[in-house]
Amino acid sequence: MHKIQMNVFKILLIFHACIFIHSFSAKAQEMEESLHIGDSLFLARQYTQALRIYDAIFETGEMVAPAMLLKMAYISEGLEKVPDALYYLNLYYLETNDESALQKMNDLATRHNLSGYDLGGFELITRFYYAFFNQIVLGIAMAILVLFGFMSYNKLVKKKGVSKPAFAMIIFSVLLFYLINFGQRSKMGIIDNSNCYLMSGPSSSSDVIDIVKAGHRVKIIDHKDVWVKIQWGEKTAYTKEKNIKRISIM
Repeated sequence: MHKIQMNVFKILLIFHACIFIHSFSAKAQEMEESLHIGDSLFLARQYTQALRIYDAIFETGEMVAPAMLLKMAYISEGLEKVPDALYYLNLYYLETNDESALQKMNDLATRHNLSGYDLGGFELITRFYYAFFNQIVLGIAMAILVLFGFMSYNKLVKKKGVSKPAFAMIIFSVLLFYLINFGQRSKMGIIDNSNCYLMSGPSSSSDVIDIVKAGHRVKIIDHKDVWVKIQWGEKTAYTKEKNIKRISIM
């Protein structure tokens, strides 16, 4: 009886696996067809229709290729949707590290009097961090392995204390955990709402610091309920989360 139950379970498991694989394959094929239609419309200069298809693909979070992001940025700029163009250029840069995208963002921001796109020290650090994120993680993991080997050798062979390398290994382990789990979370965002109110505190009754247009890029400091704390010039300010479009690696 038990053997029969196991066989039935295996059959059901295989059946569901087949259904899942078929569904996944069908969905991937559908997405590819949509992308092909969008690209055809783009080549035919039917940009608005192409953008609708690209937007639908983008919302799924699947098959979001850098080439599509670049096309979305191009179309958005042509439609004078500058905040959207800057958003897609940001995502494109994070995927490709293409320096021409940084220059394009800077040019767009300068033309439209938008802040947060200077190519200063912070941008250079961010560029390095995202460009070599995987190598940084791998390097820290290797350092942990080396420290572990050194500790084992000292403990088992030389019979020495291992407090210093153990402390270093703990520090590196915590850093590795943080990078893997939180290191690529968004710390930047683009204001995505015209006449966006920046408040002195996380409350509608707080003082208004400024009213700004869409397109500014800001550093995100913290998040509280529906409020996002941002850096605005030399000050910190709060705005509703719905006013910020976060920039992160996809």
